Amino acid sequence: MIEKSNNQKAKERWALGSLILNSTLTVLKFTFAVFTGSLALMAEAVHSFSDLVASVVSLISVKLSAKKSSEYPYGLYKLENIASVIISFFLFFAAYEILKEAFFSEREREIQHIELAITVMIVAMISTFVYSRFELRAAKRLNSPALLADAQHIWADFMSSVVVIVGLIGTYMGYDLDRYAAAVVSLFIFYSGWDIFSSGMKVLLDVSLEKEEMENKEDNLFPTSCCC
Repeated sequence: MIEKSNNQKAKERWALGSLILNSTLTVLKFTFAVFTGSLALMAEAVHSFSDLVASVVSLISVKLSAKKSSEYPYGLYKLENIASVIISFFLFFAAYEILKEAFFSEREREIQHIELAITVMIVAMISTFVYSRFELRAAKRLNSPALLADAQHIWADFMSSVVVIVGLIGTYMGYDLDRYAAAVVSLFIFYSGWDIFSSGMKVLLDVSLEKEEMENKEDNLFPTSCCC
């Protein structure tokens, strides 16, 4: 019981950390997008906002998944899988936004202080890379699909940050490389979103519940007793 309580607290700490990280990055990117006039940086700020929404969903689901009652003796554990499915749609949306920005945007803006914009994106890239890797390990250790989905979503933010940096460097050197890199990254994001979506749906439909897992749940619900 104590171990379960500690695991729950650990899940909530990671979900809260993700919320703080995405809030900071969203504000930072929006601020410097306005300051530099970078459309790519503004698109990345919108992407970070989708991460922020996903982090809120993840934190709420992690808290609710531990609630138990006589009607729900296993707890509301499937809420974490519902959250992972919801987050997968945010991944699809992020990929769509990147593709739209890369191929269908007709607006041209003159980027000012491009070195500063690159610096901001490097900071964002490093922070999302480090946090996503540590959260991914925690998600596997704690067996949390919501944290796993959130880690994948932050990883997608890292990849899109790379796209923006390539675009900014290309602009600085006089080349337009952003749209081609964005297309490749969007394919990775779509793949991650589909993987998270399909995994979450399998659990929600009880497809992925293995025999050993079901037996463990039954043992917890109906513990064997010994009468002397």
